[in-house]
Amino acid sequence: MQLQSIRHKREREQVKKPQLLVLLLSAALSAGFLCCFMTGLNLTAGKGGLLGGGLKGGLLFLWNEAADFLGNTHFLLLTKYQGAGEGCGLFLLIVWLLLSAVSYGFVRSGKWPFLLLYLIPFFAAQILWDIRSQPWAAALLLWAAFTAAVRPRLSESGGILAALLLLLLAGGTAAGVTLAAAGEEGALPSAEALSGRLHQAVEEARFGTNPRGDGSLQPADFDSQETALEIKMETPDSLYLKGFTGSRYKDGHWEPLSCSGYYQQNALFYWLHREGFSGLSQMEQIEQLLQKKGEHGSISVKNAGACRKYVYAPYELVGKTEPAAKSWSDSFLTAAGLSGAAEYRMETLPNMVKEWPSLAAELFTKKAGEELSRYRTNESHYNVRMYEDYSEVTDSQRKLLAENIGREGNQDKGHVDYKQAISAVQVWLEENFIYTERIRESEDKEDPVEEFFRSKKGCDVHYASAAVLMFRYYGIPARYVEGYLITPEDIEGKEPGDLISIPRSNNHAWPEIYIDSFGWVPLEVTPEYYDRMEQPDLSKGLENQGASDAQKDYDRQNTRQYVYTDPESRPEDESILWKAILLLAALDLLVLALAYGIAKLIQKLAYLRKRRKAFGDADPRKAVCAVYTYMRALKVPFTRAAREIGNRAAYSKCEISETDRSRMLEEWERMKRERHEKKRNRSGVGTAAGADGSRL
Repeated sequence: MQLQSIRHKREREQVKKPQLLVLLLSAALSAGFLCCFMTGLNLTAGKGGLLGGGLKGGLLFLWNEAADFLGNTHFLLLTKYQGAGEGCGLFLLIVWLLLSAVSYGFVRSGKWPFLLLYLIPFFAAQILWDIRSQPWAAALLLWAAFTAAVRPRLSESGGILAALLLLLLAGGTAAGVTLAAAGEEGALPSAEALSGRLHQAVEEARFGTNPRGDGSLQPADFDSQETALEIKMETPDSLYLKGFTGSRYKDGHWEPLSCSGYYQQNALFYWLHREGFSGLSQMEQIEQLLQKKGEHGSISVKNAGACRKYVYAPYELVGKTEPAAKSWSDSFLTAAGLSGAAEYRMETLPNMVKEWPSLAAELFTKKAGEELSRYRTNESHYNVRMYEDYSEVTDSQRKLLAENIGREGNQDKGHVDYKQAISAVQVWLEENFIYTERIRESEDKEDPVEEFFRSKKGCDVHYASAAVLMFRYYGIPARYVEGYLITPEDIEGKEPGDLISIPRSNNHAWPEIYIDSFGWVPLEVTPEYYDRMEQPDLSKGLENQGASDAQKDYDRQNTRQYVYTDPESRPEDESILWKAILLLAALDLLVLALAYGIAKLIQKLAYLRKRRKAFGDADPRKAVCAVYTYMRALKVPFTRAAREIGNRAAYSKCEISETDRSRMLEEWERMKRERHEKKRNRSGVGTAAGADGSRL
């Protein structure tokens, strides 16, 4: 008894003393987490050293830097605030101390599920959003988390060194396997490839699959009659519904502008939108300028089988969509929700695409007025941006086009005449190519457009891609678009409000070109689709206001200069620090509650597993003792036979057989049934009393 008392006393004294290992691991955990956060978002501590920036200034400094990073990498638009300091050293120091205190509690408790709070954000950011920390920061975090998890199983002396050796052994083995498989067929995929595949799987789970593959020119399912969109219109009309919009052709695939490109244009579009100009609703503005007074109607879209990532919008769009969607520099719309755009409603004009040549000519000849001058000023800013972003033709593409279609044509006024260019593209594609949907992927990985020019056959994605490059070759801005068609056949016999089912086979690819002063218009260049949609009459007049004229108009207008600064920057908010602290505190409490619940659940599952293992021990005596001890702890009544078996197993050396174990387990099952019956009876009595009370 004296030895046992001394041992307990030593244990209590040891618990009271701060443990150096726990302190080091807590500091390493918080430092690793902060370093992963800082390096993943490419953040810096700025100027001022360890105590620089102040508390609020440091917070705003970090926030604004993170906003710039996320804007440039993911086109995530966050509000930026004024009043930021030149650094964030003091803020980071305080955050590190607070995290270290929280980490100390986690490590000291020995409950390893809490360590997931550090690892889940790290892996989620890398896999889902492709935000990757520096290797040294990730190594520090993983080592600290691993060591904290195995700390109870390591001796106090040399514990950190042992954990480090184990981690290095595991890392070296993984690296060796990867290097051994490198260069071999069927080699293990890299972390980047795995991240890409998982990201694609998550995208498909969120939004569904796109039959076109978002700019890929590979074969698709053309004959599927599965419903893609269910549409209701106040005035049924044929429309082009645009989704994915590609600007750059690279490695056989169309890509939108980089997120950095969209983010850098945010200031321009912020001011244009304040002036009432939008590239997505340009036809509505022209309709107002020409005083056509067309009846506005609504179109309701239910996504039944199409990709929910995009909000499929017509060129005749009026105002904004409902619910709000994310506009990518007025080139296309994506869904704002987590699972995409399932249902949405838009206000539209009647089909103006079939009349755009005459409307463009009427706009060009209209006498200048205040509204028209304002529109042309805004359009000139937008015009220059479109020429810069959507006129790129690489040297190899220019050489390919020159070999096939000849010279670039007369571009003295900025580009080839619209009518001449459109006719040349359509006639050349119609006379020299065969439309076919049976396209096999090239075995030698030849570029799809080059293969299209060589084989002289392809489908709409190839026609559209070739047309975009040809229009750019002629000096006209052009983009590649994928979307769905509402054809005259689809709306035949439909009354207002009738359901119009658009099959997946209506998925289509087409080029759109920018008409100076008018905006983006879709063009049909695939002969098989000439009769499916109403085509504009190009003989009614197309004027050639070239890019050079738009540039002169842009330089001539001095009524307003757009400043490319942070348009969303707001004045310093005195309560921003307290708001951030309260938000972080609320998130901490939520995460702690979740982690506590997970830890309790894991603890309970582990206890159940341990109890089940003890009840099934190979030694019947140990099994009977385990059942007997557990039943005594629950303070349940025993039968006389069960009590005798339990006492004999616990306090005597008599032999305990399998029969005794079976009887004890039967007693355990009886006890469970009785407890269940009592709970059910208590619940039934309460319900009956409540029912009687309500009747009384």
